[in-house]
Formats: sequence, C-alpha cells, structure tokens
Amino acid sequence: MFCSKCQGVHIEDLELFHPYLRVTDRLARYIYQLCEFMTVADVSKHVALDWKTVKNIDKYYLERDYGQPDYDGLRILAVDEISVRKGHQYLTVVLDYLTGRVLFVGKDRKAKTLERFFNQLKPRQRKSIEAVAMDMWDPFIKAVKKKCLGPRSYSIFSTWLPALTA
Repeated sequence: MFCSKCQGVHIEDLELFHPYLRVTDRLARYIYQLCEFMTVADVSKHVALDWKTVKNIDKYYLERDYGQPDYDGLRILAVDEISVRKGHQYLTVVLDYLTGRVLFVGKDRKAKTLERFFNQLKPRQRKSIEAVAMDMWDPFIKAVKKKCLGPRSYSIFSTWLPALTA
C-alpha cells in the first residue's frame, strides 16, 4: 500500500502465509498434521506438491514444536544406546528419567557424543543432576564423570533400579 502522508510503501501482513514455506498457513498446518500419519511422499502426492516442499514444511513445524528441549529441573537422567543397523552403528539417547522425555539423540556410542549433550547444559543445570542411570559402558562413565559429576562423589551401579518417585 502507498501512504500519501509519508510517501512510503507499506506491506500489510494478513498472516495468510509464512514467507518461506510457499503455501498458506492453513495448508502448511494441514500438511504437518498429515505427516503425523503418512509419509512425506504420500502427503506430497495427496496435496500435489513437491516432496521437498512437504519435507520443509514438516521440518519447520517439528523444529518449532520440539526444537529446544527444556533442561531446567533435570534431576535424574537415563542414558542408553540403540542400534541403527547391523555393523555396530549406534545412536546415544538421553532421557529425563522421571518424565520419560527424550532430551538428546546423538550419533555414535562414544564419550564425545554424551559430552555434546552435557555441553548444552548450563553449569547450574549440570549441578542439579543427582543421578545418571546407564549401563557399564566405559565411554559413558567417562563422559559423566568429566562433564556432569565433576569432583562430586559418585557411585556406579551395575543393576537397573526400579522407577524412582519424585
């Protein structure tokens, strides 16, 4: 719109579309909801859009909804690895033991992988961690001692403890 008072051109935001998603907000939300139940390829066929566009829309909403986990109030962590495929390819998974929330998923099964998680925490968040439940994998133990527990005393248990209450 051209303003005759200030002689400037102004663009009115009608909130119909996100500038980088190339579709209306309504269609983007519909695509995101479909992606919860269908593959990206199936959604792209259904809405007649390129699969890359659908993937970008899904990625945008996933990052918006789940991008930054809340690390405040962590007390007990659970650390384990899952096998991605044969050939010893793993992902390291960190959970909030009390709520079951996934806090971190990292590539490989190494001390550096777990250290990357602890590096995301602020010093006060690290100090609030009282216990870490994990198996006896030496690289994980090394990372927890180095980044989380520090000079505090610690005990390592080789058995899985029953669920703790808050």
